[in-house]
Amino acid sequence: MGFSGEKVEIDPSTFKILNGKLYLFYHSWTNNTLNKWNKEEDILRNKADKNWANLYH
Repeated sequence: MGFSGEKVEIDPSTFKILNGKLYLFYHSWTNNTLNKWNKEEDILRNKADKNWANLYH
């Protein structure tokens, strides 16, 4: 699930583990969303957690 709430393809080698949660990121030749995540981690983590909860509840 992307930052926007849409499903996106991920690159399993581009990830981050925070507080026991695995976060996977989109990565292409022109875009690596892990870089954006690292700049805005608090805001994007909250969005990601809410989007994930909405997807499965």
